[in-house]
Amino acid sequence: MGFDIQKSLAVPACAAALWTATFMSPAQAQDAPRHLTLLGIPSGTVAPMGTGFVTLDYATERPGPGSGADASLSFGVGFGNAEETIGVQLSSVITSTTNSLGDSGYFDLRFSRRIVDSESPVYLGFGVSRIGAWGDARRYTTIVSGGGGGAVTRQLNRDVSLDATLSIFTQVQTGRGPMPLMMSVGGGTDIRKNGTEPGVYAGIGAGLSRDFAASAAWYGDHAILGVSYRPANLPAMSLNVALVDVANKTGDRRAVFSVNYLLNGGR
Repeated sequence: MGFDIQKSLAVPACAAALWTATFMSPAQAQDAPRHLTLLGIPSGTVAPMGTGFVTLDYATERPGPGSGADASLSFGVGFGNAEETIGVQLSSVITSTTNSLGDSGYFDLRFSRRIVDSESPVYLGFGVSRIGAWGDARRYTTIVSGGGGGAVTRQLNRDVSLDATLSIFTQVQTGRGPMPLMMSVGGGTDIRKNGTEPGVYAGIGAGLSRDFAASAAWYGDHAILGVSYRPANLPAMSLNVALVDVANKTGDRRAVFSVNYLLNGGR
């Protein structure tokens, strides 16, 4: 049975989700002295024009009913120009690798526009997820009350989900020089209760050094802490670890490991 690690992490992100990667403007990415990412929630930015990406995620537990580890795979590419017109990102997500690869998944479409042009630019993003879902990605399992006080599981169909996000990039001065920050806030139709109810999210990511970044986020009903490493000899790659549902508020605490690789996007 497949499940959606992209949503269990976020979401995408990276991907961000692409939720396991944070995309800055081409100029920011070229000049950034430190690695920067915000794991676990959608971003107001998208992949720059002509930049493709591949993301592999591995989670120690499936969210929701059931247990066991699983992995997901996503591919995507950016179009347009968020600084001057509209940036667009199209991606395909394979939600499970435990059975036949590719038997469950969906498409994501994200749009981005810079709405404040300053030293601390602000981007507005809008996402449409689970487009054309197939296989297990079309459904989700929920626990409902059964007769005699017992509990049974029920399969329900998933709808296309929507989200909107504001992201701001800024920096603070430290003893080691300026530290870049990314802050995002937003909401969507499928955020809380394992992606079945509307909710809001927010988070902050910090560039600790050229190679390391860290982030903290709240996604609907649980917290996410993440760290990211960008190898100096492979600047197009990032290795990420996120602890999802830190306090185990939903009973689905898990670790998610991800590898993200940019095509034509490395420095």
